[in-house]
Amino acid sequence: METSDTRTASGQDLFTRKILLWAGCFDGDRDFHVSRNDFALTADRCSSDAGLPGDAELAVQIRETLRKVWDTAVSPEGRYDKHGASLNDVVDSMRQVLATPDHPATATFIEFTQLCFRLWDTDSDGYISEAEFVTHWHGALLVAPQAALAAFRHADRDDDGRITVEDLLGVSFEFLSTTDPTSPAASLLGRIHDS
Repeated sequence: METSDTRTASGQDLFTRKILLWAGCFDGDRDFHVSRNDFALTADRCSSDAGLPGDAELAVQIRETLRKVWDTAVSPEGRYDKHGASLNDVVDSMRQVLATPDHPATATFIEFTQLCFRLWDTDSDGYISEAEFVTHWHGALLVAPQAALAAFRHADRDDDGRITVEDLLGVSFEFLSTTDPTSPAASLLGRIHDS
């Protein structure tokens, strides 16, 4: 995947802006610093938000998978395990992930997205409705409700009011790969461009 160097009014390239938003989803205490424990706490927040007990099989799988995201994408070889990572460290790590074909983190991102789909498909009909998506995108990933609604509408390619796991995977990878700051995919986790 290619990263972008499209600059915004704030001077940060598009890739940096997107990954700072992504990393912010894991920074529950908003201290601009994340750790492996923050990733596990995010998993717990996802499960709790969906009403799932922490010891449920799916909750455990989500926690383990987010720890793998930390281990493969953010802190390979334990780089940030001792003191955690600044959000800028996360940006640097993600640049490396996306610049490396067949990076091990890619499979972990897919696994996490599939688990989130299972968690958010609360009625188990094989689709995520607008209400299911917006509720969990906001509650679990700390994304503003308006941005969550915009993300859902972008993911709902056939405009039938629901998304599939393939839609969720597609829009997630589009978020990472887009080089267009005006693309709805760039703003999946909140506004990416300055007015």
